[in-house]
This record gives sequence, C-alpha cells and structure tokens, in this order.
Amino acid sequence: MEATYINHHFSPRYLRMGKERCNFPTPNPFVEDGMDKNEIPSVVSRYHRWKCGDDTDLIVLREHGGANGEVSFTSIKTLNDYKLARWTCCALLAGSEYLKLGYVSWYHVKDSSCHVILGTQQFKPHEFANQINPHVENTWGILCCVIDTCMKLEEGKYLNLRDPNKQVIRVYSLSDGTFSSDEDDEEEEEEEEEEEEEET
Repeated sequence: MEATYINHHFSPRYLRMGKERCNFPTPNPFVEDGMDKNEIPSVVSRYHRWKCGDDTDLIVLREHGGANGEVSFTSIKTLNDYKLARWTCCALLAGSEYLKLGYVSWYHVKDSSCHVILGTQQFKPHEFANQINPHVENTWGILCCVIDTCMKLEEGKYLNLRDPNKQVIRVYSLSDGTFSSDEDDEEEEEEEEEEEEEET
C-alpha cells in the first residue's frame, strides 16, 4: 500500500505541471466529464498488439509517465528492488526511451506516512535490462505458457494466483458471481434480458 501511494505521487513531482501537455490523437478514455485536471493522472496509455503463437493475439495497455522533448517518452517509477525487473519490462514493452527511478525514504524513522525523495537516476531501458539481466525472452515464454494453459480450460471464470512460498502459479476455477459487485450482476441481467428480447 505504501509503495503504491509513493509511486502515485512521485511522477507529478518530476513533471513540469502547468506546461503544455503532450497530446495524442485519441483522448484519455479514463477521464470523465467535469473531472478536475489535477485529479487526472499524468500518464499516457497506448495499446499495442503482439502475436503470441499462431492463434493468439496479445493486446497490452502501455504507459508512459512523461514526455521529454518532441517524441521521446519516459517511464517514471520509485525504486523498489523487487520490482526492478517488472519496471524494466514495462518500459521495454511501452517503448519508452528512458526509465527514471526515484529513491524515496521515510522522512522520520517513526512516521511511515511522510517521505522524502533522496534522488533520481535515468536509464535507457535496454541498457538497464543488460545490467540487471531480467531474461526478457524468458518472460515471453512464461506468458505464452500461461495463455496456452488457460486456453485449454473449459469456458468459465478462473483465477491465476502465484504461490507466495513456491515458484508455482495455481489456477483456481471460480463460480459465477465471484468478485462481481451488485452493479455488475444487474448489468449482466439486463444484457441477458436484451438478448432474450432480440431472440423473440
């Protein structure tokens, strides 16, 4: 929770707020009417499609934390050593030209709610990947294996969960309605009613 909070508030500190934003051809789909501009996260999202096997397309939402100059993009993250490989792979997938890491610490030993930024470092994702050696090709192989396993399952709702104590990913079958709110249930019922009306 603390790391998520820090990451959320880190990038606005290093972006030039109030300056002209980098505009993309399509507007941000997550912005609602009447939303305060200060509430909108300063992240650009783009979709990219890859082929994963012969009959599977993988569509990924890629994020950029900032733009540097005309066309170079930057991924901005606070340093969490367990997530270095993840941030590096995300920057590579996003096509970011730079990965900026921030070093953050508690302001006072007894207060975990106040933080101070100790410094930042900027890397090119490909060069940084060579330093930490995350085996990018291996991650694609693992992902394709997980997708193939899921595609062989019967139609239904499943949960992939990594075992915290072993190097194992478990697949659990879920009953209908698990993890859905009342609003989701109402929407599904309305869709089913509309389908029944169309059939008659």
